[in-house]
Amino acid sequence: MPASVSVVITSNNEGEFLARTVESLLRHLPPGGEIVVIDDASTDGSVTRLPGAGRQVKVHRFEKRLGACVGLNFGAQHSRGEILVFSDAFCELKDL
Repeated sequence: MPASVSVVITSNNEGEFLARTVESLLRHLPPGGEIVVIDDASTDGSVTRLPGAGRQVKVHRFEKRLGACVGLNFGAQHSRGEILVFSDAFCELKDL
């Protein structure tokens, strides 16, 4: 059985970039994988528009800024994957 993968993303007001990143990751995520989004006190509502939320996408929202490093560590601690991948909120994977 292949190892499970968790992708951890921290986001602060990334708008549509975050949704495009999550959509792209969902298309390439192996079966059983998950995306863990750490909403670092966003005020733009960007996490409310995420595809896959509640299924493959888990969102942890904070009212007070944590910073990227603390957010990534929190996400790692709350991931279930054997392999952790850390991503920025403005990345898009291209189909080959």
